[in-house]
Amino acid sequence: MGLVAAAVLHLVGVRSALAVLTLALALFAAATIALDVLRGTRARLRAGVGLARAVTGLFLRHNRRYGGFVIHLGILLVALGVTGSQAWSVQTEATLTRGQAVEVAGYRFRFEGLSAAQESTHARVVGTFTVSRGGGAPIVMRPSKKFYRQEQAPIAGVDYRMGLTEDLYLVLGDFARDGSAATVKVLVNRLVSWIWIGGLVLTLGALLAIVPDDRLA
Repeated sequence: MGLVAAAVLHLVGVRSALAVLTLALALFAAATIALDVLRGTRARLRAGVGLARAVTGLFLRHNRRYGGFVIHLGILLVALGVTGSQAWSVQTEATLTRGQAVEVAGYRFRFEGLSAAQESTHARVVGTFTVSRGGGAPIVMRPSKKFYRQEQAPIAGVDYRMGLTEDLYLVLGDFARDGSAATVKVLVNRLVSWIWIGGLVLTLGALLAIVPDDRLA
């Protein structure tokens, strides 16, 4: 399975050897765990144990073994997230006039305009951008800048959308006072969520490994 994944990544244009290797290892580890669990579950089913008890009992009877498997998988998922975010993430900066758009990593970011508001502690300028991809429904993102009297430089308010495979970030840069143009920084960070997923898997594996053995399960 790992070799197949590596071949597919190569065909679609991924040339980072480290990224391909990390994904291949993660898939291999997942397949190894799944096959081992399947074999153990089948053996317990043949002994007349119910499916739910067969699976839970398998993990409880061999908690250190499967806990170690899950820990290794979690480490590989974290490595996949780190490697993918470095190898496949894209960022660019563009100055757009109202109605103009820029395309980044398959996304189209259209600048709709600026709005300003005076709040109790600061002034805020918000840029509105319509984001679309393929035939999917567009979304609206609103990065901003906050201006405080006591601060020499404005504070950026980053707008973002997080997903399983990639995260979008928009950062508002310089802009025309009449709202006719603005500079925006676009970041498409890929696989970052898998760093958190891998950390969760690693934690679950560690908890499983320290559960007292249940030899009677």
